[in-house]
Amino acid sequence: GCEEFGNGAWNLRVPDAKKYTFNAVSSLFVSYFQANITQDHLVEEATQAWDLLSDIRGRNNQLKIYRATLGQEPLSLRLQCQNFRSEMDNEDPTSCTIFDE
Repeated sequence: GCEEFGNGAWNLRVPDAKKYTFNAVSSLFVSYFQANITQDHLVEEATQAWDLLSDIRGRNNQLKIYRATLGQEPLSLRLQCQNFRSEMDNEDPTSCTIFDE
């Protein structure tokens, strides 16, 4: 596995990883390699597609799942509220109010 090598990379460990790695970018790479789009266009389109997927799945939810696959605890409630306030408020509007000043 990649843990044996200092520069190895883990497989993407989030739900619907294939949507990120294949569905969202495969046609873009084909267009790029055929010189139909620029590298900047590829990056812009891939970023937009990945952002949309992340928004649909929930960034905080994905991070929880990803951390669990690595054997890590979820972020503290404070960090979740700091980094994902709108998602947290959508789930429970009262969950982050203890950190409001």
